Amino acid sequence: MRIFTRLRVVLLLFALLLPLLAACGGTPEVAPPTTAPAAPAATPEPEAPTEVPTEAPVVTTDGFQPRDLSVTLTGSGASFPDPVYQAWIERYRELAPNVTINYQAVGSGQGRRDFYADITDMGGTDRYASDEELEAYGAPFFHIPTVLGAVVATYNLPGVDELQFSGETLVEIFFGRVTNWSDPLIAEDNPGVDLPDLPITVVHRSDGSGTTSIFTEFLSAISDEWATEIGASDSVEWPTGIGGQQNAGVAAAVAQTEGAIGYVELIYALSNNLPAPAVRNAVGNFVKPTLESTSQAAAGFLAAMPADMRVNIVNPPDGENAYPIAGFTWLLVREEMSDLTTAQALADFLFWAITEGDEEALALRYAPLPEEVKLRTLAMIARINVNGTPAIELPEEYAEALASMPEPEPEPVAAAAFEPRDLSVTLTGSGASFPDPVYQAWIEQYRELAPNVTINYQAVGSGQGRRDFYADITDMGGTDRYASDEEIEAYGAPFFHIPTVLGAVVATYNLPGVDELQFSGETLVEIFFGRVTNWNDPLIAEDNPGVDLPDLAITVVHRSDGSGTTSIFTEFLSAISDEWATEIGASDSVEWPTGIGGQQNAGVAAAVAQTEGAIGYVELIYALSNNLPAPAVRNAVGNFVKPTLESTSQAAAGFLAAMPADMRVNIVNPPDGENAYPIAGFTWLLVREEMSDLTTAQALVDFLYWAINEGDEAALALRYAPLPDEVKELANEMIMSVNVDGVSAFER
Repeated sequence: MRIFTRLRVVLLLFALLLPLLAACGGTPEVAPPTTAPAAPAATPEPEAPTEVPTEAPVVTTDGFQPRDLSVTLTGSGASFPDPVYQAWIERYRELAPNVTINYQAVGSGQGRRDFYADITDMGGTDRYASDEELEAYGAPFFHIPTVLGAVVATYNLPGVDELQFSGETLVEIFFGRVTNWSDPLIAEDNPGVDLPDLPITVVHRSDGSGTTSIFTEFLSAISDEWATEIGASDSVEWPTGIGGQQNAGVAAAVAQTEGAIGYVELIYALSNNLPAPAVRNAVGNFVKPTLESTSQAAAGFLAAMPADMRVNIVNPPDGENAYPIAGFTWLLVREEMSDLTTAQALADFLFWAITEGDEEALALRYAPLPEEVKLRTLAMIARINVNGTPAIELPEEYAEALASMPEPEPEPVAAAAFEPRDLSVTLTGSGASFPDPVYQAWIEQYRELAPNVTINYQAVGSGQGRRDFYADITDMGGTDRYASDEEIEAYGAPFFHIPTVLGAVVATYNLPGVDELQFSGETLVEIFFGRVTNWNDPLIAEDNPGVDLPDLAITVVHRSDGSGTTSIFTEFLSAISDEWATEIGASDSVEWPTGIGGQQNAGVAAAVAQTEGAIGYVELIYALSNNLPAPAVRNAVGNFVKPTLESTSQAAAGFLAAMPADMRVNIVNPPDGENAYPIAGFTWLLVREEMSDLTTAQALVDFLYWAINEGDEAALALRYAPLPDEVKELANEMIMSVNVDGVSAFER
């Protein structure tokens, strides 16, 4: 969504090039961190002066074109916004391939310390700098807000998916005084819910964290006792619980501990298949975290927004539907920088992210900045300079147009192309975890169009998803491995394979200090056979000339449940190695020669993230959301290719001409395609052609049609490649054939 056209952004920015704020400050003494997160590389000493482009970047109604610069930008800090930062960085690389941006999610506290110590070009923080920090730094810097996000009190309570909490109950839980899930306070918040007699394990952040700052500020707003005894900060003395590093560590601990409750940014709950419960706001309503409820939390603060953008927005006093645990996140950026190329590249990236980055933000469940905030933010970016020379200048030809430019009217919200019917029903599905992030994003978006249709999809793995579907437990079965001829015959009734998205499977790893490895298929075969057992093995070195590989044992992590992700990955290994194809084979469950198992994509990602020297395979978004690498893999043409939307689409391109009518086709290791990423696949929803209940059938086809034809924005931002048009047409034909006693369920 664009709040104003890009042309208007440019013109309005001219009007705002007036001094907005003056941050004061000095370099503080930076205490060493209590933990040892991977620090970003120090900014290199500037080389001898080189000729630097001085022309302004191009800004047109077709988009923002950054300058052709060659530089590395460094940043560290908050993990709260890390998924959207990584999505922005990946997309921006396509526009500015010679600008390398390294952002390390080490927590807000460490991010500010790195910035104050001049280690990084930008510091990510969810807690704004205090007056004392501003004064201590001694040079002006900006708080550049990037997005709004929600913090959720997520939990692991098998069989209980829809709890809600008052602030008072959360205070008592995190004080350690409510210690069992059957406690009367929790029951009072959740009438009619069968609560188990199970101890509560509190999980909190162990590192300095803006997520902690937002959450403890909410608890302080609810409870004077909490405010006095514990307080609100990015690091507090917790009365109870166990600690986890960063959002990913807390999410992993909650996911692995029955009875656990912790607080994380919304996308970390969704990507780990954890609940995002409603919380009671100041008006008294229980409200779930959505884009709209997060934006409502910000709405009441805009009129009093300070010039330096340092404001908190938890528990707003007004707003019927305001979600009460939300906040801005910022990038700290120096007003005066020392290197012009670095300053220009940083200003270009920030300008692009603020004006062009809404698509990723929306699909990753962050609320983009309100218009007034964007305008102030762009004016700050325009003030970044080196010795008085602005890092970003706008073309002079826009100056005359500025004088006659009227104040922009808000753009009308476009009506949805497809309006689902007003039905009241619950749809059930289970299966693949590979597409679960985009399914959950679609379900949340669709709830706004069809509020009386409840859709429950459980990421239990492709194998279990097919079994649930064949047993008539669910309305749709998610699978990344298509049904075999034997399965189709055994089921005894016709059903469709509805493709939903294309996704990439990545061989991700945990190797501190080594972020850019690449693998040939042959090397991956040897690793997963258990014959390459150390990271300094000659095969890995041959794939990675010039990389200093450590003498560290390899731990293989594979799926322990039936999984289409496993099917795609083992099919790739089988395409590479006849030995693998014969001895291990390609299936959604195989007898692994080596390694440890993890449940679902989230479990494998968590195991890799927690184990130095580990390597495992997951869907791309699970690597990105856990801050793990997504390495290049050598394709059939011989090129090392990283997983991107374009390289995934190229993998599918060679199969379109021979696409079978039932859509059962695999696309790993395509023989053609210079830039085709070789470990990719469709994922499907199994849907019965003939259903028994008309309302259920109508609701299901409405949702499927909307998802296939309206869901590309969420898919793109979550790094899935949308279906090619030819495939969409085939999928729509299947959807329109779903019927009850010969009566079509679809109505356009």
